[in-house]
Formats: sequence, C-alpha cells, structure tokens
Amino acid sequence: MKRFYFTGVALVAALVLENMASGEDAKPRAVATLSGSNYYWTGYWMLQSEYVQKELGVTAEQKEKLKEIAEKAAAASKDDLKFDWAKFREMKSEEQQNIQKEMAARYASRAAESRKQVEQVLTPKQIEQLKEIEFRQRAASMLYMPQVLEQIGMSDEQKQQLQKIREELQSKMMQLQRESQDKTLGVLTPEQTKKLKELTEKGLPGLGQPGQAAEQPKGK
Repeated sequence: MKRFYFTGVALVAALVLENMASGEDAKPRAVATLSGSNYYWTGYWMLQSEYVQKELGVTAEQKEKLKEIAEKAAAASKDDLKFDWAKFREMKSEEQQNIQKEMAARYASRAAESRKQVEQVLTPKQIEQLKEIEFRQRAASMLYMPQVLEQIGMSDEQKQQLQKIREELQSKMMQLQRESQDKTLGVLTPEQTKKLKELTEKGLPGLGQPGQAAEQPKGK
C-alpha cells in the first residue's frame, strides 16, 4: 500500500492528540479517498484504496453503493467535526479520557454499522479477500511492536530475519526513489534544470532555505 491508514480507536485517539496540539482552529480530519472523491470512512477502512478496489474486482455499481455508505457515515460524523478542541485542552485529564472513550464508542458503532452495509454490497469472496488484505496490513505494522513479538513467541532468529527483510525493503525503496528522481529531472531541458538549481540554492518564499523544511501554511 502507498498510504498509511488509522483504524478504529487508534483513529479517534490520533484525532484527539492532533487537535490538542494544533489548538483552536484544528478540526478532525477523518477523511478517506473513495473512487476519486473525499468521504468519511469507517468499517472496512482498506476499501478507501483504489488499489484494493481493483484487486477485489469492485464493479462500478458496487462503487456507487459504497459511496452512498461513506456519505451516510460522513453525515453521522458531523457532531465530531464541531467539537470544541480548544476547550478540550483546558479540561482535566479524567474529563479528556471520558470524552475520548465516548468518541471511540461512537466511532466503533458507526464502523460496525458500515461493515454490515458493506457486507451487503460485496460478494462473500470479496469480503474474505478484503479481510485478508486488512490482516496483512495490520500484521506488518504490529510486527514492529516489541510486545507483540513477545506475545506471539518470536525467536531471535526470526527477529533477525525480519530485520533483514526491512533493510532490503528500505534499500529497494531508496533505489526506486532515486530512479523516480532521475526520471522526473529527465523531463526537464538543460536550461530548466539550470534554473531549478538556482532556485533550490537561493530558496523560495514559503519553501525555506536549502536544507530546511518547507514552511507550513498557517491554519493547516
């Protein structure tokens, strides 16, 4: 997968923490991409990926029905988007925890309802494929957690194998990135490349100086 996804309660917690840090103007961004449009998504979260939809063989008719499910979930989430996050930061720890639990419960309820609706749209085979995709995605992430490795009884030899796999993946990703950069620059003419180098050396407003992170727009 080329994207990173939150699931269930983890999504709610992430939204809470993000808005605590961002302040008064922040709003939850529980938005996912589905068939080229933005919709709030719950339940089978991997369905937001066009790659997954293609792998499952989701038809145009099914996509339209999935879109309707996502839109209904978006409508049900409006109260969460109106939450006063500035006030949340001023609350006591116990009050914050109660709100987090309440939001997590609402999310879980919407997710369960969405899953039921999705299962009425997809075929049994598609559902099984989707569950397997979600398992593989979650499993790959969970295997980074020491407590998980301990609970499943992973040996030192297996841990070394995992580390080797990750190092190989990182090397391949760096190689692909280099190839992508070369192809991207290959589109430019020599004169355009020269001008681009000049711009990167002197820096541009909003992009910062060479070696610095780009300035983030205010209110984002």
